[in-house]
Amino acid sequence: MLVSGLHKPDGLVHFQGGIAYSQEGGTHPVNWLFEGQIRSLFEGTNVQGLEADGSAPIPLEHLRTSPAS
Repeated sequence: MLVSGLHKPDGLVHFQGGIAYSQEGGTHPVNWLFEGQIRSLFEGTNVQGLEADGSAPIPLEHLRTSPAS
């Protein structure tokens, strides 16, 4: 299945028999593709990856750190 209309898709994880995916670069839904249907799980801001613990996908983002003074 091809999914259109994505904004910088990033983060794919196997989740409850389907695939959860995120989009970075603003506020976008974290979606779950299962049996040909797409379902929004929650809104995320700058989600750059996902992990799954079995009950819910966990959003990840890269944190910028300042150089030590």
